[in-house]
Amino acid sequence: MDSYNSNNTNNTNGTNGTNGTGNVNNNELSGRDWDCFNVIVERLKSSDEKDLNDPDCKISEVEVSSGDFLLKFPRGAYTSARTVKRKSIMDLQSHVSRMVHSLRLMKFIPESEVPTEKSQDNKENNEFEAEESSQITRELIPYRKSDTFKQLIIPILRKGLSRYCEIKGLPSHNNKREYEDEIKVTILVCYSFK
Repeated sequence: MDSYNSNNTNNTNGTNGTNGTGNVNNNELSGRDWDCFNVIVERLKSSDEKDLNDPDCKISEVEVSSGDFLLKFPRGAYTSARTVKRKSIMDLQSHVSRMVHSLRLMKFIPESEVPTEKSQDNKENNEFEAEESSQITRELIPYRKSDTFKQLIIPILRKGLSRYCEIKGLPSHNNKREYEDEIKVTILVCYSFK
């Protein structure tokens, strides 16, 4: 499994500030704006915790559009996917590889340390580039390796998908109505400096 936008959410947020987030939403039910309904699962412990299969998470339900969902969290890497029979993610390994590649390319730097265009123009040497701290780099190692990223994300996806199906009154999978009942998932991994 991996993450979401028929709005099941996975968010990793811990003492180290690492975040992975997703959202789940299904448009078929009446009485609620399911286009804007998200289940958010935030990881509350550092990624180096011993039991990756049972992470300490905070689960919340919010009504927010997919675009606003992504804007609610700090800058990060994200991907959107769909479930297969509500029990797995279509082409999960490709989503994992894409996320890991993006996270390897990104530098997580506090906004206060990112040079503005104006300050760069005033410098004679425009080669200055802010660097990610060694602490952040160490904390993100598991997110920048496919095997460990997949181990981190699967338990969070399971929690989010289970909660979303529970709220909607759906069984965790349904072979007869697989097309109608698929869930769109968005995974967001970000770093919080708070």
